Amino acid sequence: MANSAGGQIVASAVPYTTFLYDPLDPTWGLFTHALMERVRAFGEEFPGETDPELLVRQWFSRLFAGDSNVALVASATPDGKIVGHALAVVTSHGPKRWLFGWQWRVDDGHTGVAQGLIDSLKQFAAPLGISTMLVATNRSA
Repeated sequence: MANSAGGQIVASAVPYTTFLYDPLDPTWGLFTHALMERVRAFGEEFPGETDPELLVRQWFSRLFAGDSNVALVASATPDGKIVGHALAVVTSHGPKRWLFGWQWRVDDGHTGVAQGLIDSLKQFAAPLGISTMLVATNRSA
């Protein structure tokens, strides 16, 4: 099922709505600040090569520009609280393309949203001819 701006909504057995974020969509755009905060907080908790604020500016500028190689999917409770998100980018090496999961976060107590995030990323990748997804983490198991 697609919303008016083409973002995908993934049905789930749990009471969450999982969506492909589009900042210009009248519904999903309302989540912009909350999603920016989640991306920044993830960058602070798991520092990499980029400053957390710069990370938000880089990814959201691509999302606002309509970059079709970037996906931000999120899951929200019925009252509008974001409880999971995944940020991914299309990556390539020669002719091989895959979806690389840059960030992946599901809040404690909301493990039911993980499958919705995966399904939404698969829906994003399929029209691009991508069937491989890689998620890397610097967290300990």
